[in-house]
Amino acid sequence: MKKFFFIIVFFFCSFLYGQVDLPLRVELELAKDAEDFHCATVGKNGVIVFYEGNQISSDSVNWYLITYDTNLNKIKNYAVPMPANLRFINHFFTDDHLFILFQQYGQKKNLPKTCMLDFDVIEKKIDSYEIDSLRDLNIFDFKVIENTFLIFSNESNANFIYVYDLEKKSLASPTFTDGKITSVEFCEIDTFQHIIYWGIVATNNDKISSINLFVTDYKGNIIRKNHFPSYGGYYYNSARMALADSAHAIIIGTYNNEKDKYSGNYHSGVYTIPFIGNRMGDPQFYNYSAIKNKDSLNLYKLKDKNLNLQVIVGPVFHNDSQFAFVTELFYPEYNYNSSVSSFDSYYYGSTYMPASTSFAGYRYINAFITTFDKNGNLLWDNYFPFTNLLTFRLAQRVSLFFINQDAVIYYPYNSYLSYTMVNGYEIKEPLSTIELESRNKRDKVDYSRNPRIDNWYGNYFLFSGYQFIKNSSQSAKSKRYVFFMNKLLYK
Repeated sequence: MKKFFFIIVFFFCSFLYGQVDLPLRVELELAKDAEDFHCATVGKNGVIVFYEGNQISSDSVNWYLITYDTNLNKIKNYAVPMPANLRFINHFFTDDHLFILFQQYGQKKNLPKTCMLDFDVIEKKIDSYEIDSLRDLNIFDFKVIENTFLIFSNESNANFIYVYDLEKKSLASPTFTDGKITSVEFCEIDTFQHIIYWGIVATNNDKISSINLFVTDYKGNIIRKNHFPSYGGYYYNSARMALADSAHAIIIGTYNNEKDKYSGNYHSGVYTIPFIGNRMGDPQFYNYSAIKNKDSLNLYKLKDKNLNLQVIVGPVFHNDSQFAFVTELFYPEYNYNSSVSSFDSYYYGSTYMPASTSFAGYRYINAFITTFDKNGNLLWDNYFPFTNLLTFRLAQRVSLFFINQDAVIYYPYNSYLSYTMVNGYEIKEPLSTIELESRNKRDKVDYSRNPRIDNWYGNYFLFSGYQFIKNSSQSAKSKRYVFFMNKLLYK
């Protein structure tokens, strides 16, 4: 039986049977409810924590980087002078470099600066530079390919893509459309052929196109365009791509029926399209109401049924033969001053208008894990329930990783980790929940913020976030608010 273990200082000890020694954990104390720290796993090179530090002058500050080894032992502090008023956008790790993207805020007279910090984790060298020609204020993500940055921004329901050549110091934008890009569904890098696959939704003359597949080189030059196949009134709502090998990929996404006026906001099931030899195959459709029945006849009969569900569309997790697509079902919950429940009002409608309502948050119900072979045939699916998960922030919660042909499905919430392990339709480890342990047995976590768990390397994981902790013992501080990192092992 395989389980998650907390890594402790001297030996491994199952969380199910208690803990004699302290967990392998780092705590960095900070002002209550602040969120100053960011961390990035860098494989077997450890973990890097970074944050904004002291002001050097009116227009510059130090950003500090703290490096830890894989046992969460502190190695070294680095101070990097950077322009003042930077906001952290995101980070991206290649095999040996950690890139951190920042953008300046609060600039009224001058255009904001876009800055990149480059940390060579092998040579322990740090470089920083500005992307002079990039002045977009709405950058939210980026990727790195060799000496090229792919940078993404969003403003007023329009997406923008920038390709920055680090060697030539040049900035360009791929010409996917004469109109505007409304969604970038995927950006999949094929290192076999040195090309990029893009799933693009665009508008021309206020008409929204279906998803189109573009193929470009690393500099954004378009090589070819493929239209998603039309099929009997189905509407492709989302798309993700995963590469199987140099000549074979699979596209997986959600769909609804075109007959619904607002079908783009709701989802009824999952579709697959194989992509072989630069050609798209025929799509297959799997309705959410039928996939858990494992009945091919029901699958075909119910594929036209509209469910109009709201879901968070996640990525595709895969090994060589299984491609698992995760979507998470939710609904907005309200507090009503009446006898009508929020669930009844939302799902079944109500002609009664309550005296007052207030938004309580988004209620997560369950995740659908639908898993296919590389040709888009359903191998297995899993209905993964959430336990009392109500939040104001919509985000992907569930992740998955493969151990050979077994799939471990898990998600963090507050100071807990819920997980299960399956092999196809066989449940090898029932759904379990463990509580994250701190370094003092009398610690009581009052609340947590922004918990996340990253597959660090192999079967090791890093659980991180913020906690407000109370302690009743005389020898410890009674209250503290910390950024924490715990190392876990699944075995």
